[in-house]
Amino acid sequence: MTTTPGTTAPAGAQADPTMSVVVCTYTAARYPVFSAALHEVAAQLRDHDELVVVVDHNPELLDRVRADFPLARVVENSGPRGLSGARNSGIAEARGDVVAFLDDDAVPRDGWLEGLRADFRRTSVGVVGGGVVPAWEGGRAPRWFPEEFGWVVGCDFRGMPDEGEPMRNPIGANMAIRTTAFGTVAGFDTSAGRVGALPVGCEETDFCIRLRQADPGVLVLRRPTAAVDHLVPAARQKVSYVFSRCWHEGRSKGLLAARVGSADGLSSERAYVVRTVGSGVLRHLAALVRGQVAGPARAGVLAAGTLVTAAGFVSTRSAAPAPAPAEESFRPLRMLEVDLEGEGFTVTPEDARLRLLVTSDDRPIDLVDVPEHVLARPRPTPVHAAEVRNWLTEDGVRRLAGPDHRRPAPAVPSLPGHVAVSVVVPTAGRGEQLVRCVESLLAQRFTDLEVIVVDNNAEPGHVAGLLAAALAADPRLRLVHEPAGGSSGARNRGILEARADVIAATDDDVIAHPAWVGTLLGAFTDPEVDVVTGLVLADGLRVPAQETFEQYGGFSKGLDPQRFTRDSHVQQNPLHPYSAGKFGSGNNVAYRRSAVVRAGGYDPLLGPGSVVRAGQDLDLFLAVLFAGCTLVYEPAAMVFHEHRDSSEALHRQVHNYGRGLAAVMAKHVSTSPERAAGVLVRLPRAARYLFSPSSEKNADRGADYPRSLAWAEYRGLAEGVPAYLRGRLDRTARTTGALRSPTSGPTARPGAQIPDQSTRPAVPDGAAVAAPPAVSGATGPAGGAS
Repeated sequence: MTTTPGTTAPAGAQADPTMSVVVCTYTAARYPVFSAALHEVAAQLRDHDELVVVVDHNPELLDRVRADFPLARVVENSGPRGLSGARNSGIAEARGDVVAFLDDDAVPRDGWLEGLRADFRRTSVGVVGGGVVPAWEGGRAPRWFPEEFGWVVGCDFRGMPDEGEPMRNPIGANMAIRTTAFGTVAGFDTSAGRVGALPVGCEETDFCIRLRQADPGVLVLRRPTAAVDHLVPAARQKVSYVFSRCWHEGRSKGLLAARVGSADGLSSERAYVVRTVGSGVLRHLAALVRGQVAGPARAGVLAAGTLVTAAGFVSTRSAAPAPAPAEESFRPLRMLEVDLEGEGFTVTPEDARLRLLVTSDDRPIDLVDVPEHVLARPRPTPVHAAEVRNWLTEDGVRRLAGPDHRRPAPAVPSLPGHVAVSVVVPTAGRGEQLVRCVESLLAQRFTDLEVIVVDNNAEPGHVAGLLAAALAADPRLRLVHEPAGGSSGARNRGILEARADVIAATDDDVIAHPAWVGTLLGAFTDPEVDVVTGLVLADGLRVPAQETFEQYGGFSKGLDPQRFTRDSHVQQNPLHPYSAGKFGSGNNVAYRRSAVVRAGGYDPLLGPGSVVRAGQDLDLFLAVLFAGCTLVYEPAAMVFHEHRDSSEALHRQVHNYGRGLAAVMAKHVSTSPERAAGVLVRLPRAARYLFSPSSEKNADRGADYPRSLAWAEYRGLAEGVPAYLRGRLDRTARTTGALRSPTSGPTARPGAQIPDQSTRPAVPDGAAVAAPPAVSGATGPAGGAS
């Protein structure tokens, strides 16, 4: 131990310790700032201090540093490649009482080394963390960057302890550790820490936790006045880097918690989320009132980045990767509707699997798989409806015995020329799928309807050719061209063109049950109902990708009716109302015109063809609930969906769903402080729901569910917020295709306004809609559809 001449150490203290400054470097790209850092360190060294430079597996750089800095001890990383291995090599070379670690892109300020040295005069101090001030390339931080995320760029952040206060661990760019601590615990874990530019970390967190577990009395202090200026290059000033860093930090924390226990590994993170992130989101939203237009963007990045970090954490807790579904073991499944009051159905030897949608008076009672011993019959065999009753589940028996399955609808007269329902179908021209969809709509038992197909191609003609026969045969079919790309704009155009007060929407890859429109309209006999969604089932599972989508969750929301308002279901579902997937699907929905206008229609920044690519339905459901509307899920309103038929298409679909979910949450975080708080307090539960293998979302996935599909969704979650923010900054993307009323300002195109309500038969807002006549007879796709 060396001392400064003329000083003595009081009890519990020691004289000034000697310092070994260790700087690790791996690339010549940082050489200008690295060189400046070494010159500044050299100027601050005392006689018995030393400078050690560790070059991480870069022989050319090693030679250059030795030539340029002969007074430094320049050594090669003798351990595994990466920052932890390089630091351990520096520890092995160090001769001082304290090892001060400095990143190769951080330049010390005046008094830095003395500020660190001073705390180690107390023998109880084992680690000191200095201040790390961001030096932004370009002069200042991006306006969207929240200061609570300083750690993302390796710098101090809002919420850190004050001068001289204890902390769990320092930021590795500027920290000092008493040399004897490396005799108490091993050095830095080489399985953690950066390797090259890969943005992982937690090696100093791991070290400090292990040190305090071994020596509970050791102090880890923060000394921000012993500061360095840490370069933040332009490459790290991008939203994509922020979310990548968040993801890897979450994964690093997950692995850390597995090594040292979650109590120690996550103690600071829990407080950070509850206090710093929560108050930060509200503060950034409030900044908008003070004229800071980027405040909501900072709030969105902060909330979304926290969610991405949680996703990274939970991903480390997931089960081992599952094998991809084996093509050779897959057996196609045929879907068949069977009416319990009907004659039954026929099993054929070609039926590898057969799933029955069991109905009674057009209401779904149960979904049952035909038993194997029935499928094994060698020739076509009729099965009577009475036998199907024996296969019902307990829930099916309950539904059959309940009051809801036989609800008579009052008969109403059909008025000549009256349109009770407008059905909107946006399309880019899916060929046979579109033709089948339109045929099922024109074959509805309730006939007072119009079908508006919105051609969303840049140039018209293709869709008109596909539907030429139907357009000539049925005047209820109308074709409208909306060249503005995007499903949301096409749906908004359909709303503007609709003549009815009740508007239904579906997609061009759907076949509607013959009672679909009538059942939707019947739900509006309740004057309090503003939006109705219905049951969406697969029309069959012909390839493995379609079955995998069902494992992912499919579209079905169950066979029991539900009623939602903004404040309902909170006791049963703490994520409500932000668990919008519970409300139904956008390919089976109907709404009063007044409700969808009040909610603002579909957001053109969301949905297929937009910058985000998904999320428009989820967003609309939230919007109508926040507008005070009531939404009803009516499973008797049934449609049948043709799922994606390839693994590539399924991965794109799920990836886009992740983008849409994150974007919608970002939108609502930036809408108001109230909604921001609502999203924020649900983040921990949302992370568990999205990423935990045992959550309601994931628990029923089979052993062959591909891990790559989960990763596709996670990547989408990471991309959704920046995609949405890019759209918000693009006025054209933000406004083209938006739903506008005559009083809301200029329209996106001529005629894009809400039609005058007085020119057509109208239903007053909130009034009951007369129900369609009761129907019976042939059933939907079960008449033999597969």
